[in-house]
Amino acid sequence: MLTLIKFCLLVQLIFLSHKTFDTLAKCIYPIVQYNLQGTSLWKDANATVTLFTDGGTEKRQLFIHRATMTNLKPAKFYNYRVGNEDAGWSAIFSYQAPITGPNWSPVVAIYGDLGNVNGRSIGRLQTEAEMRSIDVVFHVGESPIL
Repeated sequence: MLTLIKFCLLVQLIFLSHKTFDTLAKCIYPIVQYNLQGTSLWKDANATVTLFTDGGTEKRQLFIHRATMTNLKPAKFYNYRVGNEDAGWSAIFSYQAPITGPNWSPVVAIYGDLGNVNGRSIGRLQTEAEMRSIDVVFHVGESPIL
């Protein structure tokens, strides 16, 4: 089972086993569509929406979207997009479902605050993820979804 959170055409954060994203505007009827790579049939996962208000002085509001994708095959690659028929769809993204079994030892990246000034972590994390040299990223910083 993989949970996706964060859409309406603006995917900002993605976690492998718990996909997360937020938007500045509430999406009506948000959906995650996903399929096994190499197939054309999209499956729908309806999402729930939660309003998050940060605790800072600006009281910034974000909408966090969550959808659960089921019956995923371990180690297989899937495509997904978020949105709906009325608002339109995001670009198509891909991910690998978690590998299972006793011989799998994941490579984990853990980071905290990215920083407002001279933040270098996100570029490195993106590069490592694109090279598939890490399996999962845990953000233990100021994310509203943790």
